[in-house]
Amino acid sequence: MNNTRWDIGFKTQQERVEKCERVPVIFTVDSLYRNYAVQGRMGAGRTEISHTNFPRHDYPVPLPSALRDVVAIELVKAVIPVSGCDEGDTDRYIILNIGYARAQGNSQYLTGSFCNIYTNEEGTKYDYTHTDISADAAHTYYFPEPTTVGKLHITLLYPDGTVPQFPEDTKRRSPVDHVLTFKIWTLNQPVILPV
Repeated sequence: MNNTRWDIGFKTQQERVEKCERVPVIFTVDSLYRNYAVQGRMGAGRTEISHTNFPRHDYPVPLPSALRDVVAIELVKAVIPVSGCDEGDTDRYIILNIGYARAQGNSQYLTGSFCNIYTNEEGTKYDYTHTDISADAAHTYYFPEPTTVGKLHITLLYPDGTVPQFPEDTKRRSPVDHVLTFKIWTLNQPVILPV
């Protein structure tokens, strides 16, 4: 049998060869906590804390551990509020960048981005949910070779390159936050450091 780096095989007790499957790690980014690092990143129960006040549209997110042999990153869910200046405009979209470029386009903001997220039918939020029926490669970045990933760098922009101004939550008197959920596909089961 021809085994490659992507198609790893091993013999079982029944002397047959089975293929190792890719392993997904589900990772959710909540922009409310963008100025705090993930607990346990420094090991031995210590936490790496950022003292910088990152804006809501541009911030780094460290993963709990550096993930080895990553073959793909896929966006599975996104919920981003529509800016106050955009309300009612259902034709707009927002450009998401995570530090890995896969999209091509006819503007400098599209080229090199990760993907576009469009408004829902009501025009109240930018919304994307991965389903097996509507699955497409437009929301997945495939690495040319298995690699190590230690963080994502989230950037949100409008098609013309302007920065989104998120509406204010009247109860908390602070801007509304967004949530992004990714599947990070690896060739091995990662070890997540204890909290």
